[in-house]
Amino acid sequence: MKAKWGAFLVWIVLCVLLMGNTQAQTDSIREILDHYQTTRSTPSLFVLHHGSRTNQLFTSQEVEELAKRLNGEFDGTDLQKYKSEDGVRYQSDHSLSPSLKIAVRVIDDQPTEIKKKPYVSLELRGTGAPDARLHQYQTQFQQICQTFGMTPSLHFSIQGDVDLKQASELKSLIQSTTKPLGATQIEEMKTEKTVSISYFIPRWGSGIVTQGGEMNLQVSARWNYQTNRAVLTMGTPIITIEY
Repeated sequence: MKAKWGAFLVWIVLCVLLMGNTQAQTDSIREILDHYQTTRSTPSLFVLHHGSRTNQLFTSQEVEELAKRLNGEFDGTDLQKYKSEDGVRYQSDHSLSPSLKIAVRVIDDQPTEIKKKPYVSLELRGTGAPDARLHQYQTQFQQICQTFGMTPSLHFSIQGDVDLKQASELKSLIQSTTKPLGATQIEEMKTEKTVSISYFIPRWGSGIVTQGGEMNLQVSARWNYQTNRAVLTMGTPIITIEY
């Protein structure tokens, strides 16, 4: 009886931790989106991505069934299967609207193993400014993860153009953008035309540990010589698109 109660308590603790992590991800995405709208940037691209391995083991047949079921969650029908020396990849891409697309990826990189934990990737990619559908699919991503035994690991990035006088102002642009968030700088990377700075915001929960410390916000500014404007990108916990 004690063993059963112990297992039950462990399950409760895990659920509480998972709920806390999910809420922190939700809050950080909502806050970064709200804050981005206060910058001088005109949004052109945003990406919401979940990527992680499953918590439970699957056979090769079960991996394929998992891919089909995940694709069905988004009413997808055209699921492709690709085999290579690196394993088996299932993928589906379909448009939700002219400005919004969904991509599903399930990767079995241990095809010779009887039981394995495949890697699952769900991506929502949109052009322009996000609308209410972003929160809708964020919630769906989280629910799908919980249904299929995965820990939600959401990354959100948003990018747009900003009027700036010259490339030397890129760092100042990032600093003025992040100051209202109360973020602590962790690392900085700088080239002639690009500045990228990582930060940590305690209220957003845990992030990614790098050489400089833990980060859950990355902001970059790149000078576009063709348009003479800056490209401002913000991502939590890191930027997952080209900047």
